[in-house]
Amino acid sequence: MTDRYQLLAWPAAEALDAESAARRAAELAAESEAPAALSELAAALAEAHPDSEVELSGCLACRFPLAQAGEVAATFVEECEARGLVAFDPQEGELFWPQGWAPEAECWLTRFQGSILLEPDPDTIRRELKSMNVVDVPYLVLSRGPERFLQAALFDEVGWVLERRLEGDAHPWVCTDPLKRREVAEAFIAFREGDEGWARKLSWEPGV
Repeated sequence: MTDRYQLLAWPAAEALDAESAARRAAELAAESEAPAALSELAAALAEAHPDSEVELSGCLACRFPLAQAGEVAATFVEECEARGLVAFDPQEGELFWPQGWAPEAECWLTRFQGSILLEPDPDTIRRELKSMNVVDVPYLVLSRGPERFLQAALFDEVGWVLERRLEGDAHPWVCTDPLKRREVAEAFIAFREGDEGWARKLSWEPGV
């Protein structure tokens, strides 16, 4: 087992899941020219964590001792966010997208670990909700733009919870009604179609 941990970064341009992210990173690593944002990231990492090893190409690879994973990862994701870069943890299959970035799609699903599925159909939505659990996959987000989303979360004590936000809202809204997975799926599918009638049937309170 290796005692080194690796994180990868490149400019956020297309929606990816973990498998396609690994392929994309390999493709970019074959490119010799590094974008300016990656060069800036390399300099920031060298200053903050001089023990880390940085390899720069079309994709930045940062390797560091496993014992420093938590500390370096926090810096890595923060510095990527500041530069519009996607950060990828290949060990966990986890993607971190810059805040406000959105793929060129009418709607998309974001899984707990950051994988994005474009234009999900009703069967895909049902399947993804069915795969949720309170430990490994506690939430799922369906977006229709950077500021328009519906999130389902699953908790031990309260079960399913819906949170929604539309453009112009000062805060998200949390559904206070008890829900079953079937009802959550119906809400997601209606939201996907742009139908807001389902929301008027539920009780909501301001979220954080």
